[in-house]
Amino acid sequence: MIALVRGIWLLNSEWIQLNMDISDILKGDLELFEVSGAPIKGIPKKARESAQNWVKLIYIIQLFVM
Repeated sequence: MIALVRGIWLLNSEWIQLNMDISDILKGDLELFEVSGAPIKGIPKKARESAQNWVKLIYIIQLFVM
C-alpha cells in the first residue's frame, strides 16, 4: 500500500529472475514486468504515473518561485 501511495514501481518475480540473468535490465522496459494490480487492474501503474507527474509539477513550480 505504501508503494502505491509513493508511486514506486511494483514489479513481479519475473523481473527479479531476469535481473539476475541480465545486468543492465534497468535500460529495458520495466512496464513489461509491472504488476497489474488487484482487485482493480492498472492501479500500480496509475499511482506511479501520478507520483511522477507530481514530481514534474513541483519542479516546474520551483523554477517559477526562484
